[in-house]
Amino acid sequence: MKRQSKILDHISGDSHHEGIIRVEYSPYAKNQTRLIVQNGVNDQAVKRKFEEGISIDGIESLDLDDAIWAERTAYGYAVFVHISDVTEAVPAYSPLDIEALKRTTSIYRREEVVNMFPPALSQNLLSLNEDGEKLTLSIRIDLDHEGQIIGSEAYESIFKNQKRHDYESFMTDYLSPDSEHHETFRLMYEIASRRRFVRKRE
Repeated sequence: MKRQSKILDHISGDSHHEGIIRVEYSPYAKNQTRLIVQNGVNDQAVKRKFEEGISIDGIESLDLDDAIWAERTAYGYAVFVHISDVTEAVPAYSPLDIEALKRTTSIYRREEVVNMFPPALSQNLLSLNEDGEKLTLSIRIDLDHEGQIIGSEAYESIFKNQKRHDYESFMTDYLSPDSEHHETFRLMYEIASRRRFVRKRE
């Protein structure tokens, strides 16, 4: 416990850059970022399916890397999970990839966010913001009326974020019948309840 406390103190203190947290990006990673922003992303996918959905993140989050959607089907439900397709912009073993491997994750400090990728990518070009269509990897999960998973499919997609929700405001849409995504949130809650029941039986 004492060592854990020291680590937490180190992360939150002013000397974080002297040890376990990487704050500055390497010159090679910065140059690669500049070229990506300048030239755009070279999409290598043969075919992408257009998808829409919503994101739910912390109110201060700027790097929106995932989104969801749900639909009712003839056999039960379909749940969609969309993840920003970073691989199209950042090739394996490139300076940015090596930088991300060293960082492993973004770190949310009280004063700031130390991003795994530079903000020009993580908060803009690769972020699933409302202001455009982004390259994503999608997973469709099919469930029956009881909530049992009966199939899944992973595919490359182009995603449009209908609305960026946060953990506080999405409750307004959930509770208000007149809100844009009221029925979608109600459906998501229904699916989650059925999945919870199924997992308790397993």
